[in-house]
Amino acid sequence: EHRIKLLCAVRTCPIFQGVEERDLHTIVDAIEVVSFQPRDTIYTKGEYGRSGFVLISGQVIAEAEDVDQSDNIFRRSKSRWVTFEEGQFFGEHTMLWGFTRRVTMTTSEGCVVGKLRRDAYFNIVTRSAMRTRSLKEKYLRQVPIFETFDDELIIRITDIVEKRTYAQGQKIIKQGEEIVQAGQSVSKGENVPAELYILLSGQCEASIMVDVVGGNKKEAEEQAVREYKPGQRFGELGFIHRKTRAANVTAKTEVELLVLDRDTFERLVELELKQRENYACDPRKALADFWSPGSRRGPRGIEAPGPSSETHWFAVYRPTSRDALAKMLNQTAVGKGLNVKGKSAKRNRLSGFVPFLQIHDNADKNKIENPPPDAFVTIYYDTKPDREIALQEMRDAAAIGGAWTGDDRDHAITLDDSYPDAFGARVPETLMRMVYIDKQDIQFQAGWETGRHSEPAFMDMNLHAVRDEKSNPRVVLYQYDATNPMNPHGLLIAYAEEWTAPHSSKVVRTVKPVVSDFDTFTVGSKGMRYERLPPDQMELELWSLDRTREILNQPNSDSWTSRWLKVLSEAAKQGRRPEIPPYGFGDPTSYGLIEQVIKATQVSGAVRHGAECFNFLFPQELDSEYLIVWHGFSGKPWEYHDQQGLLKFLRERIAEGYCFPLNPVWPVRDAGWYEVYSELVASQAARSTMACWFSEDAMSRIESMHQEFPEGFHLMESSQSTPPGNNEDVEQEQLRLQSTNSQEQLRLQSTGSATS
Repeated sequence: EHRIKLLCAVRTCPIFQGVEERDLHTIVDAIEVVSFQPRDTIYTKGEYGRSGFVLISGQVIAEAEDVDQSDNIFRRSKSRWVTFEEGQFFGEHTMLWGFTRRVTMTTSEGCVVGKLRRDAYFNIVTRSAMRTRSLKEKYLRQVPIFETFDDELIIRITDIVEKRTYAQGQKIIKQGEEIVQAGQSVSKGENVPAELYILLSGQCEASIMVDVVGGNKKEAEEQAVREYKPGQRFGELGFIHRKTRAANVTAKTEVELLVLDRDTFERLVELELKQRENYACDPRKALADFWSPGSRRGPRGIEAPGPSSETHWFAVYRPTSRDALAKMLNQTAVGKGLNVKGKSAKRNRLSGFVPFLQIHDNADKNKIENPPPDAFVTIYYDTKPDREIALQEMRDAAAIGGAWTGDDRDHAITLDDSYPDAFGARVPETLMRMVYIDKQDIQFQAGWETGRHSEPAFMDMNLHAVRDEKSNPRVVLYQYDATNPMNPHGLLIAYAEEWTAPHSSKVVRTVKPVVSDFDTFTVGSKGMRYERLPPDQMELELWSLDRTREILNQPNSDSWTSRWLKVLSEAAKQGRRPEIPPYGFGDPTSYGLIEQVIKATQVSGAVRHGAECFNFLFPQELDSEYLIVWHGFSGKPWEYHDQQGLLKFLRERIAEGYCFPLNPVWPVRDAGWYEVYSELVASQAARSTMACWFSEDAMSRIESMHQEFPEGFHLMESSQSTPPGNNEDVEQEQLRLQSTNSQEQLRLQSTGSATS
């Protein structure tokens, strides 16, 4: 009974306006129920307090000693006595702002009140507000026209979006409505604002009016064409192009929407101008420029086409996240290579980055491996004062713990000021861990949650990466928190690297956090000659097919990744450790192309390693979406397609005389890929090139395996099985294997990372 009354009270109290329903329940759980006798004093005027109260039952009287308090803006009445009834909140001003009590509160009869502490209120409400804001930012990033906007602009857009509620059955958009044009004013009945809608909760339905002929008359009938769920958007064409509304959108249930008005938005930034600016810096444009038509030596990124010799190209990538793309585009981060295995954050202020701390449960501190005694790590800060604060903490911790003698101090830490706007310190790993992990409460503070589980195995991977000072690029730590240099969750995995700027001899040195890169899937060409795969890679190709046959011969409920990890574990026991080139496997021509595209995108680090089509050691499961870069598209020279769209694109290019390498596993494992392989083999233009990538033995095995296993790889039904590519247990098993003595497992993925 008390809980119901408390819930009704907080729902109607203004200080809880905008708080989500589930958080209102959490607030009620935090309220302490207290009983008072008649004429008890709950609090006295002039006292300092940290709590607010809600009257559950009984009656309370507020007494102000001075009736005329014109300077008291919080007075509820000019009367000296004010009676509070059940369900009313009082004392909230002191709870919120720490003022002294303005009145004395006394019970007139036996009362039951709820007491809410200030810290509980702020903790719950702040987290609720930050979670809601994070969700808004996430949904805004999913809008294609905003995907390349930097964090600051997304935050500013979040500030101007309006939250609206519509009742079930209410029309949100009406077909045929005219959108107000630029420079005009909205006129009721004539036009409507250019608004973009994003669904926060509930369901909406789009419908169109169609003409239906029946008997001797023609009637219009409304037909549903689409449903919208939370996170999806509508009204985009009207917002961008100010086009007449082409459909009705109706609330199927009560709904909450985020609404962004075009004219309000353009007070922040001109949409077309911002899109042009971002297009020029977009890593996808750099890829498109590189893969433009070129000469017999390669695409335009290597050499421009001659008057009579021209080659044509396309490239397929596993796309990076929108957060990562925006950070690369705005040059606040760079793509990561194979020497970074930690998981990127899924939400909040670190979204897209790879936090150094992959644990946030204090109990997990004892589960990470002990550091080698001679291990060092380098940490970079934005300012010298921040670095000095951190170093003083380390010196104090070392002195207390007896880690240093006086003579050791000057030798244990070295400073690095060789990078612009980054102030580094190379410190013993034991000392870094002492001040950033061991002596800290590593539970998440509001806004620093990553959306990931606490994973000691991934923490170990990050520790391996930052202590390897010979890796290329060099993995370091970067303190992202500009207000607290000792925030352990502000430490990000970063690269300290040096390269020569394109078209100049200027040497560029940078320290930037890392985000996920673009994983090359395959590269297609027309008119290009290739060299044969080296013999050892031809042999590895056969090995990959043989292991695939073993898996297909024994179907079970385990995912492909789980099955292949066992293959690698067995191979490691047998001593199979193939030498992996820096950019992965591939014929000499393809390897050279990857080397050149890495150089061409070094500003953003968009591409860091070789293609999945040559990943014979650990062929990955296929993705649901792909980025295709090709100058044959209308508009921008890139498009996103699902797997069926990719297969259609590839078959169309084969018909035009293109060829491209395939991983030998795809035609025998994945639906639709044998048909692509068969068309390549039958293509007159691709036949000689296919012989560079597939030996006769490999082709023979692909044919026989397809005949034997026409359905490819499939999971047997099991209540314990999980969807491919979404298996946390598999990731843990992968890390366990990577943590063994096998170098092959430390570099499982010669062309990509399944855990990023």
